[in-house]
Amino acid sequence: MYGCRLVAIIGACVASLGFFLSRWWANIWFYYITIGIIGGVGFALMYLPSIVSVNLYFEKKSAFALGIAISGSGVGTFVISYIMNEVVNIPSWLSYPSALLIEAAIILFGIVCGFLMVIYFYFLL
Repeated sequence: MYGCRLVAIIGACVASLGFFLSRWWANIWFYYITIGIIGGVGFALMYLPSIVSVNLYFEKKSAFALGIAISGSGVGTFVISYIMNEVVNIPSWLSYPSALLIEAAIILFGIVCGFLMVIYFYFLL
C-alpha cells in the first residue's frame, strides 16, 4: 500500500530515533524500550522492503538474489559489531553514549538507501 521506498525510509528514521534517544538514559528499562522496541520496529520496517524489492526485480534467479540480500544483513551485523566494540573501548567516559550516536548516524544512512530504491509500479488488471 505504501511502497517499499517509503517504508524503508520510515524504518530508518524510527530505528535511528531509538538509538539516539537511548543515548541519555542510564536505566535499563529505557534501553529495552528505545533500542529493543523502537529500534526493533525500525529495523523490521527496514528489513522487509529489502526482501520484497529483491523479489520484485529479480524474476529469473530470485532465490540467488534473495540469498545475497539476506547474507548482506548478516555480514553487516558481523562487521558493525567489531566497529562498535572498538568505539566503546576508546578510553573516555563518553565512549558508550558516543557509540550510540555513531550507531544512530549509521542507521540514518538507511534513508539514503531508501531514496535510492527504484519505485516499482504494478497494476492489477
